[in-house]
Amino acid sequence: MGGGAARRRLGPAMAACLVLCLAGCASGEGPAGARAEPHRDGSVEVSDGGVPEDSVPGTWESEVELQNDREQFLADCMTDQGFEYVPTVYPPEMDAGAGDLNLYLEIGYDPEAAVELAREYGFGLFLDTDEWERFVLAGSGGDPPPDPNHEIFEALSQSEKEAYTRAMVGDGGCWNMMEGRFPLALPSDLDDDTAEALDAIGEEFDERLAADPRIAEAEKDLMECLEGAGLREGTVWAEGYMEERFRQVTGLGFDEAAAADFGEVDEGVLGELRAEERRVAEADARCQAAFHTVRDEVGLELEREVIEDHPEILDMLADSP
Repeated sequence: MGGGAARRRLGPAMAACLVLCLAGCASGEGPAGARAEPHRDGSVEVSDGGVPEDSVPGTWESEVELQNDREQFLADCMTDQGFEYVPTVYPPEMDAGAGDLNLYLEIGYDPEAAVELAREYGFGLFLDTDEWERFVLAGSGGDPPPDPNHEIFEALSQSEKEAYTRAMVGDGGCWNMMEGRFPLALPSDLDDDTAEALDAIGEEFDERLAADPRIAEAEKDLMECLEGAGLREGTVWAEGYMEERFRQVTGLGFDEAAAADFGEVDEGVLGELRAEERRVAEADARCQAAFHTVRDEVGLELEREVIEDHPEILDMLADSP
């Protein structure tokens, strides 16, 4: 099949980015001051982007500058490969201002888009290299705002689309090269006291979110919905359910089999598992809609409450160098 397990193992966060954010995967890397890593419960862990050892030389005075350079690198690289790529240009006003504080990453779940992607690709567990790359591109397309690169891609022939996909997101492609040469975000310049205060407030938010009875009730409803769709009682993570189904059917560990491109699995058995995966993923996409709606409402509400309980943190952020 090709590609190995690592690229196929999306996990909830990456799956959310592909299925829910659609065009937001690229823009979500945009100016934010730090890297936000969503947990399944909706809390966000913020960490510095870090600079790869082989990063291109140069300094950036803002996140906008950095992200625009990343985009221009993609455009130049794709041109060298014989393709057109229109770089996103982030305006200066997109730089996060001092005092901005986000404790929760809103998903903004799109059930129709999630169902469509699940119906076509499942959870992405059993995709070959070309399918995986199409999965990534399909999950990064959307309607508003219009994406000229989507139009460029759709105008290509099938063979040209495959070549474009390899050039952009294949092993050693432009996206990989860009990530190897540019930091994801600028290192944080917060002083120690502010950084410690942010950590404490983030932990408080996480605890409040985990303990909120509305989240527990929404998760209960999610489990009942998945059970009604034929999954075993108590299932919350449907992707994990399918990995367990793989072990039950084949007697093989999923990670080891995926690393070997499922070469030891009978093609007929694998085909049946792929069909089951798509059915389960589609059911999961439908069941997740209510859960994500509640989670967004609760997460944003608790974010406001925690910040209101600690007004000093906004002053500390504003005064931080």
